[in-house]
Formats: sequence, C-alpha cells, structure tokens
Amino acid sequence: MCAQYGYSQQDESIENETAEPADVPEFSRPYYPLNFYPIGDELSIGYLGNLKTARESYLFEAQPVVKLPFFNTIYKNMKNPKSAADASFGEKLKNATHAAYASFRPQLRMFNDASMPVKTPSYKIGIGYQHLFSLNKANRFDDIDTLNLKYFAVAFETGHFSNGQSGAAFDENLIDGTPAADSLYQHINEHTDLAAILNRKSGNFSTNYTEIMVKYLHVFKVRNNYALSWFSAEAGWTRYHDYLLYMIPIGGYTENDIALYGKNFYHFNLEYMRRFKKGGCLDRAKLNVNYEYLYKPHASVTRSRIEIIPAIYFKSNVGIYGKIAFGHDNYNYRFVDNISHWGIGLTYDLFPSLEFGR
Repeated sequence: MCAQYGYSQQDESIENETAEPADVPEFSRPYYPLNFYPIGDELSIGYLGNLKTARESYLFEAQPVVKLPFFNTIYKNMKNPKSAADASFGEKLKNATHAAYASFRPQLRMFNDASMPVKTPSYKIGIGYQHLFSLNKANRFDDIDTLNLKYFAVAFETGHFSNGQSGAAFDENLIDGTPAADSLYQHINEHTDLAAILNRKSGNFSTNYTEIMVKYLHVFKVRNNYALSWFSAEAGWTRYHDYLLYMIPIGGYTENDIALYGKNFYHFNLEYMRRFKKGGCLDRAKLNVNYEYLYKPHASVTRSRIEIIPAIYFKSNVGIYGKIAFGHDNYNYRFVDNISHWGIGLTYDLFPSLEFGR
C-alpha cells in the first residue's frame, strides 16, 4: 500500500525497462519531480536544540526553499544521449542539461521566548543558473556503462540577503544608519565579544551576494538507468558585495558591518547516497557533511562551522533527517555566536536519483 500514494507529473512509462532482481526495488518514476537541481539547499522543517548551555533556545527551524524555473531541461535531457561532437551549437544547446531560475531561500527560527516569536528571519532572493555535465563516453550504440558514472555541475547565483530588520545591530533602542547607531562601532575593537552585545530582537543584517558552486558526482552503479549509490563532493565561494546585481545601489552592506563579518566565505560539502535493497515505503539513505569557513571576520567570531546530517527518504522524496552542527551559527547576524546545535525533522530532496542516460 505504501508505494501507491502520491501523484504523477508525467504519464509515460520507463522505456525498455527490464525486471530487477528481487533484492532491488523497482524504481517508481511517478514520485519524481520534473525540476531537478544538482546544487542547492533542501527544503526542511524541524526541531532545533542546543547541545550545551546557550544564549538562546529554540522551538523549530524551517527552510522552505523555492526555485521558480525560467527553464529547466536537466530531467528531460539527462534521459537522452549527449549530442555528437560534430553537432551544431544549436543542437548542443537544445540537448543541454541546464536550468535558470529565480530563487527564494528563507530561513526561519521560532525562539522559546514568552511569545514564541520568529526573530530576524533570513531571506535570500536571487537569480541563478546551473549546468550538469556528463563526463562519460558512450559506445558506438550510444550506451553508457552501468558502473562508475561521473558528472560535474556548476551553479551561479546572485541576489540580496537580509533579515528585514531596521534596528541597530548592537543596540535595540536605536535605528540602524543613524549617527547614534554608527557611533557604536567606535567602541568595538578586536577584544569585543560581539555575541554579548548583539541586538537579537531587531538588529539589521543586509548585503548583496554572489555564490559560485561546483560539484563532482560519482555514481557507483545504476540499474535501469537509475543510481543505486553515489558519492559527491561540492565546493563553493560566496562573495558579499554592495550593489545588487553589481549595478543597482540598493540593499548593500555598510562599511561598519562588512568589517565585522567579512566579504568572503567558503563551502565544502560531501554526500553519500545508497538505495535500500528491499522494497516498501523507504527508498534511500543519505549522509551529508557540510563545512563553512568565514574569511577574516571579527576576532571574536568562530571561523569554521561543520554540520553532519543523516537522512532517510521515502519514495515520495520526503525524508526524516537528524543533524548536529558546531562552530559559527548560520542565521544572518547570529554568525557571531559559537553554537552546538542538534535537530530532527522533515526534509524534501531536490536532487533524487536522475534517469542517467548519458
């Protein structure tokens, strides 16, 4: 019964599919969305707690990520062989596996205070582009091997990042940008504990950003063109800048703030996925290890952050995750906090197993 729920976004069946051995569940395409993104955050909502005494306690954290595609041919074209080397540019472009989109990446936390508010939520709004390249060579019958497939993805995204607040970052009684608020920075030096003086109710965080990510994906084995297991490594760079889209003088940072959180930070993420051998509700498991490094923040800020996230997914791509995180916080201006978090909740996979035809 478990495999019968859900809805289909397309009606065609898997062509030329052969029966799978009894110990490997048959792949159920109807559960899989048409818009795949090999790089990016997953949707999630869940409980967030502290592993040690902290300045704040929480009830939940949510990341309802939305990508609205201008076009997305990754799912459609990954099922087909690559264009021939001597094909025209137009033919190669038509057969490319890429996507352009508008991105909305909010991050919300409800705090365990008297009124249980959602404080200083993060908003990242931008436009992006991703391209997934096959590194495999087909034989003369346009077939690819079913072992050790290799892929490379790139992503570019630029936009605005803020928390929608208007208060001074280090005094909840002042408005950001006023002379009184600006004068607070004169009293900050390398020995100042920024976490101790942060305005946690209404402190403004605002900048524009550009993010460049690359990803290597190694699929160890496929059956009926679907991956049974894979490993990926992802690296990236985020740059904060003053002008939106490098042209529009709105939404940028102040010189006082950028001196505290720095203009650059780096990402490195590892992922392992394996499908379960037995059929039923559960489809696959993933383990993610994510690392962030802030480059030249204020001396009181912890530069590194590491996050470990195991998850089990149903055939519908909804999953149950657990996580632990150590280092700087990743909630806008709360990067000044040194945290030890744990969490559990629900997630949705934006990059389940593609139909690897190239």
